[in-house]
Amino acid sequence: LIDQEMNTNYYFILRDHNIDYPNPCFNQIELDLKRTFPGDPQEIVDKYIGSLRNVLNTFLKRNPTIGYCQGMNFIVGNLLKHLNEEESFWVFVQIVENMLPIDYYSHMLGILTDQGSSITTDKEVSETGGSHAKSLVLARPDCFLMACDPVLQQRQS
Repeated sequence: LIDQEMNTNYYFILRDHNIDYPNPCFNQIELDLKRTFPGDPQEIVDKYIGSLRNVLNTFLKRNPTIGYCQGMNFIVGNLLKHLNEEESFWVFVQIVENMLPIDYYSHMLGILTDQGSSITTDKEVSETGGSHAKSLVLARPDCFLMACDPVLQQRQS
């Protein structure tokens, strides 16, 4: 895991670092920011959107080869509702770098495979009123995108 003493201010230094290369993922993040909190009141959106941008952009700077894909915004958005900005960044880093297979985001094959295999599980969760959603997400980190992305959930209905 991450040694907090060795990484003091790492998040803030990386967040504030200007990159010198173009990355189209930064544009995609901007497009997805306002889609992240559907149905939430505007004050919730206003409260979290700056931190959401910061965490996603900082993650992209840390992992340019992984990049950004739609759905990551929902994971980070949910983390921000329970953790501060820096904590949300580190939890998201742990999920992507240590819990998911290293090539999970390559060509989206891992996500597409897991999306197909988790349809039944996700429907079972929604049929029981969602009471087991937290344990599903914790037990199956590969379901994070499905569990946090209402658009993907609607497509599976």
